Amino acid sequence: MAEQRGKTDPDRGRPAGKPVASSAQTGRHIAPRDCSNKTIRVSADGKWTSGERKTSRLTARLTPDQDAIIRHAAELTGTDITNFTITTLLARAADILADRRLFILDDAAWTEFNAMLDAPASPKPRLEKLFSEPSVFDTTPER
Repeated sequence: MAEQRGKTDPDRGRPAGKPVASSAQTGRHIAPRDCSNKTIRVSADGKWTSGERKTSRLTARLTPDQDAIIRHAAELTGTDITNFTITTLLARAADILADRRLFILDDAAWTEFNAMLDAPASPKPRLEKLFSEPSVFDTTPER
């Protein structure tokens, strides 16, 4: 460790070899950002932009094979590794979020979906039994 004194890790901007404190160690909780109302534009050269200043950093550890594949794909698309990675991650994230918020149904499927929502719930005996018993939160602890 003595040979690292005074050196900084260029990827992390902190002294080389110094571990990063996790949120569990620091007691901080980082809440996920609400990105549902963000406007993201794609420029003519395929770059994604939100118009915001970039202040966040994302780091990942890769095997040499993973790194080679990603770099080769970036090269084939004619873009740098950063833009390729961000564009790919944003596209995948948008697909995942759309799958959770957007349901495209034809008229017949829409009618069937609404009928299922409007139908009374079927009896669930085990669930009824569970709710008829006192909750562990309803009982007074014995002292």
